[in-house]
Amino acid sequence: GLPVVITDWNGYRDTLEDGVQGIAVPTLSAPPGAGEDIAARYRAGRYSYGGYIGRTAQFSAVDIDAAADAYTRIVSDNALRRRMGEAGRKRAAQRYDWSVIIPDYEALWAELAARRAKDSEIAPVPPGGSPDLLRDDPFRLFAGYPSTLIDETMRVRRRMPDSELDRLIRFDINSAVAGLVPDGTQIRALLAALPEDGGSMDIGSLVATSGAMRVPAMRAILWMAKLGVVAVSKTDE
Repeated sequence: GLPVVITDWNGYRDTLEDGVQGIAVPTLSAPPGAGEDIAARYRAGRYSYGGYIGRTAQFSAVDIDAAADAYTRIVSDNALRRRMGEAGRKRAAQRYDWSVIIPDYEALWAELAARRAKDSEIAPVPPGGSPDLLRDDPFRLFAGYPSTLIDETMRVRRRMPDSELDRLIRFDINSAVAGLVPDGTQIRALLAALPEDGGSMDIGSLVATSGAMRVPAMRAILWMAKLGVVAVSKTDE
């Protein structure tokens, strides 16, 4: 009976209709090909499975401003809360009651049994895919999970001063990006190139200005968006 704020991410997004039972906050991640080195280090044993997924997560960002707006809307509007909460109660009964879930499981088991009976290969390699499907580029494996994949036409603007990045990188958890993003000098060059008046810059131009390599630089932008230092959008908002 309560409204829900979720990230628009695989699985989560199936639990509600955006704007009906709650609000889905947009997410952004890297495109296929941006995690080949992460996968290679995992295959070589340099990263554990936890290290593989932990580093991948560093380059998936939630739209912080949209999240704040979602909570503000729900907290400040009693009628909206009641309407979304009641819609959520109805959806829970319609989609997640045991009378619905058990037949869904039974249908899945029947489908899997039929496939096992006739499929000649358990996991054929998809065209262009890695022969090691359990240690593939994570951004290829999970390309359908986020709302959007970052590209060079998107715009970047500052959300916080450079000093905030310096504060945040002192936390041990943020050391996971070492060797996967440009060094500190080049990251500061990325920030220095951004307008200080609230304006934005397209990612392609920003990366070219910084002198950093394309993939590490785009991962650095995602990482800073995750930390809230910059904001990334499709247009100059």
